[in-house]
Amino acid sequence: MKMIGSMMLVLALCLVARASEAFDQANLSYENGEFQQAVEAYEGLLKDEGPRVSVLNNQGSAYFRLGEYGRAILAFERALVLEPGDSGLRANLKLAQDQATVFPEAEPKGWRGWMAKVSPDSQAVVIVLAALILPLAAFLMVRYRGKLAWAAVMFVLSGVAIKMVLSPFRYNDDAGPRAVILADSATVRLSPFEKADSRGTLSAGREVTLGKMENHYYWIAANNGSTQGWVHEEEVAPVIPNSNSL
Repeated sequence: MKMIGSMMLVLALCLVARASEAFDQANLSYENGEFQQAVEAYEGLLKDEGPRVSVLNNQGSAYFRLGEYGRAILAFERALVLEPGDSGLRANLKLAQDQATVFPEAEPKGWRGWMAKVSPDSQAVVIVLAALILPLAAFLMVRYRGKLAWAAVMFVLSGVAIKMVLSPFRYNDDAGPRAVILADSATVRLSPFEKADSRGTLSAGREVTLGKMENHYYWIAANNGSTQGWVHEEEVAPVIPNSNSL
């Protein structure tokens, strides 16, 4: 038993030594300006060993040098999941975001703000409810001309009904996992098909929330919910990767 334990210890030490050597070699590639080679080496380390802050940070720096700011931002964001209080990581992320000209979106106000926070399905529900309830309220106002209280009650009830219907549909930026756009100009499509009409584009580094996947397309929401649609899986990646994303 002691011999088996000793053999396992030696094997573990060998694996650690190999990992350290691979990390050093990746860093050497970076120092020599071989950034693509360094990126590939860091990627191999992440696949073999799982996420490590040092590897993700260096990978982000290599992507930054290559001008792939979306992937750099993704690497720094993933590192911050492991070390959220690291000021150096936050500085690197800020630098990459500035270079990618990815700035926080201003909150829309008034009617536009309300529309941005409610999904298209919920907006349709509101329209249907208004079409049904408000005419009824108007009818009661005419029928009971001397009893405006009835009309007031109906308007109040219609407002309550609309709020109850909207509550489970209300858009929330935290409703799905965070993700980062990787492509320089990712096309947001109306449906999960290559030939579907475009609803606009999102630049590299833009943070979005992910919904379900269909036909190799993710449903995404961005810009406080004002941009929603389908983006190809190769153009976006979750900050916390699934088993197939690293």
